[in-house]
Amino acid sequence: MKRISLVLILIICTSWTNNENDFLRIVTSDYLSDIDKYLYDGAQERLSRIVLDINNDGLTDVLMSGYHKGEWGNGGGLWTIYFQQPKDSFLIGKNKIFMHPDVARFNVNKAEIIKYSGLGCCEGIISYFKIRDLNTELKKSIKLKESNGYKISSKIDSIFYSEIGLEKFNVEKANVRNVNNIDWN
Repeated sequence: MKRISLVLILIICTSWTNNENDFLRIVTSDYLSDIDKYLYDGAQERLSRIVLDINNDGLTDVLMSGYHKGEWGNGGGLWTIYFQQPKDSFLIGKNKIFMHPDVARFNVNKAEIIKYSGLGCCEGIISYFKIRDLNTELKKSIKLKESNGYKISSKIDSIFYSEIGLEKFNVEKANVRNVNNIDWN
């Protein structure tokens, strides 16, 4: 009985891994077909992806971003959200989110993205986005200013580390040298 249970678990896990890999390959292909007109030199092209269940439906979703060298600034870039559906299909989010994953977090309990956007040397905004259906809705924002020697980075850290359930994004990157064979690192 134990052997049958173990075999069944292995079959389910293998099936899930193959389905997830198929989904990731399909999403990457779709994203590349959308940005193909912007690709210039494969050695300079970068793709980034974040793989997670962003809407808490039990299916793996993907945030994808790609850029030609120099098109991303210190503030980050645009990310397209792909929501996985049953049988390896997907729906694309109705709006993109502009962020840099180094200054953004995901709240696994609330299906929210919390991000920081700088407004200059001494001020910025923390924005809370709720992921609902295919929308990324701005829920609230908090303006931050340096004052009395209190650095913005300290304020960002206090928000990012005080809320329960916030996680850093795990970003995978790849150079686009051959769109049929992309190695994610």
